[in-house]
Amino acid sequence: MSVLLVRADEVLAMAKYLGIDLSKNEYWLLPLARAAAEAPVPEPWEEREDRSGMETRSS
Repeated sequence: MSVLLVRADEVLAMAKYLGIDLSKNEYWLLPLARAAAEAPVPEPWEEREDRSGMETRSS
C-alpha cells in the first residue's frame, strides 16, 4: 500500500469544499478532509489542473 502525502493547503481546500467551518471550531472534521484529499480518483475520472493551477477531478 502506498502512502499519498497531501499538503496542508490541499486539506484546507477540501475542508472548505466539504463545508467544514473552521471558524465554528469544526477542527475535529479535518481528518475527514484529509482522507478525502488523499483518496484516489476512481476510474474513469482523472486529476487535472484548471487554468489557475487548481486541481480538478473530472470524468
